[in-house]
Amino acid sequence: MNQQNINSPKMNKPSAKEKRRKKAPLFEFTKEQLNDLKIAFEVFDQEGTGLLPANYLRIILRAFGFESDREAINHLLCPLAKDYDDKLNYEEFESIIRKLMSEELPLELQVKAFHLYNHNISGKISFEELKQVSSDLGDNVTEETIHDMVWGATKGLSEEVDLDDFQRILKQPEPF
Repeated sequence: MNQQNINSPKMNKPSAKEKRRKKAPLFEFTKEQLNDLKIAFEVFDQEGTGLLPANYLRIILRAFGFESDREAINHLLCPLAKDYDDKLNYEEFESIIRKLMSEELPLELQVKAFHLYNHNISGKISFEELKQVSSDLGDNVTEETIHDMVWGATKGLSEEVDLDDFQRILKQPEPF
């Protein structure tokens, strides 16, 4: 397999797409998410050294729902001056996950996510659908919070969230 040279000018010069992504605010983890990251890191740090083999990153990313090939992993490791055979400490690992979480979802995934909420296929997500998904996910969200979510997403103009409202929510760095 031909491994891309991480020192090549192509890898060091960001594309226009990467420049746009860098302007996006970094994702802020909740305490629970940070705890989950720490646990994932510790599970793969089998020797207890505080270092994770970089080649384990692909497995962990899959567990978090990210699909990455070896080239994509090397691209993530490049800013850390590491390659697929090096080791990561926890801070580096967290930094990579934060970067991935900060990136905007491709349009196709945004639409798929919208349809996961839109059970009745009306083209709008209702209060009841949000309430059901919240319950299915085990989130203890009050009805008032769900109403606030809908109001914030629609800017108070509707009782239901359409695809445009949903995409606007996904682009926000923090909940309204």
